[in-house]
Amino acid sequence: GGPTAPASLDANVHARWLDVRAGLARLSPLERSALVMTALEGHTYDEAATVLGTTAGALRAAVSRARTKLETA
Repeated sequence: GGPTAPASLDANVHARWLDVRAGLARLSPLERSALVMTALEGHTYDEAATVLGTTAGALRAAVSRARTKLETA
């Protein structure tokens, strides 16, 4: 095995992960899926909209709402 991270780093990473999970839980299913597909998985708005059965415009609005909710949380 390699070197281990300091316990404080592990605690900080864990705390941040809990913040991310809590933020995602506040989003609607469409907002969450739209954000994950575009920001994390790298899909285009058109691709994500097709998969989610909506329009690219509606998907853009969902991503915008999701980002706003996460920023103001």
